[in-house]
Amino acid sequence: MTVDEVLAAYLQLRAHKDEMKKRHQEEMAPVTEQMNKCLAWVQQQLQQQGLQNFKGQSGIAFLQTDVTVSVKDWDAMFEWIKQNEGWAFLEKRVSKSVVQDYMEAQGEVPPGLAISTSVEAHIRKS
Repeated sequence: MTVDEVLAAYLQLRAHKDEMKKRHQEEMAPVTEQMNKCLAWVQQQLQQQGLQNFKGQSGIAFLQTDVTVSVKDWDAMFEWIKQNEGWAFLEKRVSKSVVQDYMEAQGEVPPGLAISTSVEAHIRKS
């Protein structure tokens, strides 16, 4: 086989996989919708009865509080962190793209960072 034949085969397989994934999502949509209706009904029953969980022969249903946190005003949040020494609110990571830009511009790695790279093959349509 030639490299071009392998590239063409890979792209054909990827397109086929994408089509299968789309069909699978479409096929699963009614099942997912029915599952969501079941969950909504069970949640309503739990809340109406003032319960935290149901236990039946088929399984257990329970209420759980899920929390999502996002920053709507970064400047205000960062100012609050500085004023209150709330550094624990921040994640310990740096922006990969900013580090790469810095390294390209300055020709050096910022102190305290370890950089690793790997070379992997990727294939795109031409």
